[in-house]
Amino acid sequence: MRVCVGNLEESELGKQANIMGSINIGSASKKYPYNFGVIPREYSNVDSTVYVICISYDSANNPVMSSRGGPGGILRASRNLELFDSELGIETYKIGIYTMDEVEPNSNCPFENSQVVEAVVGEVLNSDKFPVVVGGDHSLTLGAVRAAANKYQDLGVVIFDAHPDLFDEYESTKYGHASVARRIDELGIPLSIVGVRTASRDETEFINKSGITVVGAREVLKSKEAFEGVLSMLPERVYLSVDVDVMDPGEMPAVANPEPGGLGWYDMEECFERLISKKTVVSFDVVELCPIMGNPTPDFIAAKLIYRLIGLIFRDKLLSVSGEQG
Repeated sequence: MRVCVGNLEESELGKQANIMGSINIGSASKKYPYNFGVIPREYSNVDSTVYVICISYDSANNPVMSSRGGPGGILRASRNLELFDSELGIETYKIGIYTMDEVEPNSNCPFENSQVVEAVVGEVLNSDKFPVVVGGDHSLTLGAVRAAANKYQDLGVVIFDAHPDLFDEYESTKYGHASVARRIDELGIPLSIVGVRTASRDETEFINKSGITVVGAREVLKSKEAFEGVLSMLPERVYLSVDVDVMDPGEMPAVANPEPGGLGWYDMEECFERLISKKTVVSFDVVELCPIMGNPTPDFIAAKLIYRLIGLIFRDKLLSVSGEQG
């Protein structure tokens, strides 16, 4: 493990943050700690409720668009977040958001890396903290889901993705980004995939004979009630995974495998609000951001997405504490 708080520019995350952006991140200081959101240390320490876990890993090794720079780009962009969320009416950071030391991925194989992720996320969950995994590619989700399933027996999984990621094997591995949902399904965990707008013939045939709930982007855009069918198939506790390519590439161009169409910001937010109002989200990840040099907008959208999700999940708790203090 390498440190990404207080000495970020010497780590892989720091290198990615500087490479993928046009503004030098500068040095961390007592006044401006380099963590997610530049949150004051009073609200960003080991006693915090939320633990941000950054993993700069890309199993595809795409030389043109790589999600390896995702965590660095997101952390850098998060420096520009407004910590008061005016739409939710809360200061989300006051729940306590701690940026962990950067996780050193195992680059030898995706399966071994999933074991690394499982161990780290499991340790956070067993400490009664809330893990937020920032990738990196979608293969990271498998280890995080296994860790959550070890703690919660009644777990379901919701994946927002333009692709079903149900290949049995892709590019000579069963544990890469394109097979993550297939491996999760093999765990016997109820699984729903939302926002899909392309699939291979093999994936389509597998969906038709499996118990996986797949709701296409067109269905969600036509009526958010389509998402209610997803909720009815899930148990009380849910792990949420968001591949940012679920969004319309006009809003989120920084992805390796864009597909026309897709969900907009408010489409996703409405789905998340429905999910969080009816289920208990125990952890989530945001993956597959591939920063584009000179265009920091997608990085900021991903950072805002993470902050908004944390706010939605902990809104009631924050409002109750605020009410008691008032």
